[in-house]
Amino acid sequence: MELWLMGTWTLLDAKEDEDEWPGIFKSISGLVFFGTLFRGAEGLEQGLLLESSDERLALRVTSLQQFVVNESSGCLDILEAIEKYLLERTYFNMNKFGNPKEEDFQTVCEVIGKMAKEVLKIALARLTKQSQTPSFYLHFPPNSRLVGRSSELDTLKQKLLVDKDCQKIALVGLGGISKTQIALRFVHAVRQDYPEYSIFWVPALSMEIFKQAYKGIARVLGLNQQSGSDEDVKKLVQHRLSAGVVKWLLIVDNADKIKLLYRAGQAEGLLDFLPQSKDSLTVFTTRHFKVAQSVASSNIVEVGKMEIQEATTLLEKSLVRKTHP
Repeated sequence: MELWLMGTWTLLDAKEDEDEWPGIFKSISGLVFFGTLFRGAEGLEQGLLLESSDERLALRVTSLQQFVVNESSGCLDILEAIEKYLLERTYFNMNKFGNPKEEDFQTVCEVIGKMAKEVLKIALARLTKQSQTPSFYLHFPPNSRLVGRSSELDTLKQKLLVDKDCQKIALVGLGGISKTQIALRFVHAVRQDYPEYSIFWVPALSMEIFKQAYKGIARVLGLNQQSGSDEDVKKLVQHRLSAGVVKWLLIVDNADKIKLLYRAGQAEGLLDFLPQSKDSLTVFTTRHFKVAQSVASSNIVEVGKMEIQEATTLLEKSLVRKTHP
């Protein structure tokens, strides 16, 4: 009874604390309990039930009544959907067998064999359900102070989501000209209007920062990298998103360093780890037109300076007090 409770609590802990017990809950597809909690034995006084821990008394009782406890008592609060099997054994010998030819042992083997055949089906169903649920790795809230830029936002939506004539597009312009803010506004519009899309944001400032972002994406995707494993988290994320199970939008922000993006003096460039699938969308922000061309071909949105009215509105929104007393 204590082991049954311990097993249940352990599974609940593993489900609630995935970081402490990575993969434990998701790796279990079935459970077999030999004896569960019971209310007491019908027709037996409490003292006699306690004394039934003596094997001879237990055997004597079972020889007369078949069970120490009846089914309704021995299956305490177990759902009807859970399969139950009868073993002609005492509670204390429930999991002890003398030889593989015993009828009870054969019953247990048949049950476990049946469960084993369902493991792959259960695992695939879990993976599909988990993969099809939109995930988000985005740490920036909408910027209410961004004004204008409706032309750039309309172009992104039209090319990527309406006409669907490309999967990759680049926002290019001088530093500080609102490329990142335009991408951020677009992300939140997609999240609101196209909820089936998963959305991920990765900064391309350095390979280490890029890797940390991929670790965050791996967590929200439920990918568990084994401690001490040589398996690269960048490859794990790339392979999962490239599987094409779910629609996703990826923002690669500040893609400015040519040597970082491509294989220049290093084994692999950042672009080598970007995923690709039939339902994928990728938006780059960069200061360099050549980078924009290399990652998005002719699908480029040039971000120019603001119009006078847009700049005035932005300044007004940035001021704490808009009017003088």
